[in-house]
Amino acid sequence: MVRKKDSAASLLVFGDLNMDVIGRVDAWPVPGGEGLCPQLELHCGGVGANCALSIAPWGIKVRLLGCVGQDLFGDLLLDTLRKTGVDVGSVQRSSSLPHWSSLH
Repeated sequence: MVRKKDSAASLLVFGDLNMDVIGRVDAWPVPGGEGLCPQLELHCGGVGANCALSIAPWGIKVRLLGCVGQDLFGDLLLDTLRKTGVDVGSVQRSSSLPHWSSLH
């Protein structure tokens, strides 16, 4: 198979996608105390999403394969990936949650 010189490189990334919720506190709370933070930050997370977001600006066509929830976090994550140029057409949306009791 001969590759055309003018064709752009492409990459399929398979991995987890999630939103990281970050809250900064001035100090760790004492046991039984509270750690108050003035604001929360939302960032794309997960190895799959982070790899795709890192590679897309290099001009490489990136398609992401994974699954996100059918909620506002999933909406925000997919919107951010799209705006960065990541093809999210292969990312599935799911409303089912893992049963934590089956993970133990």
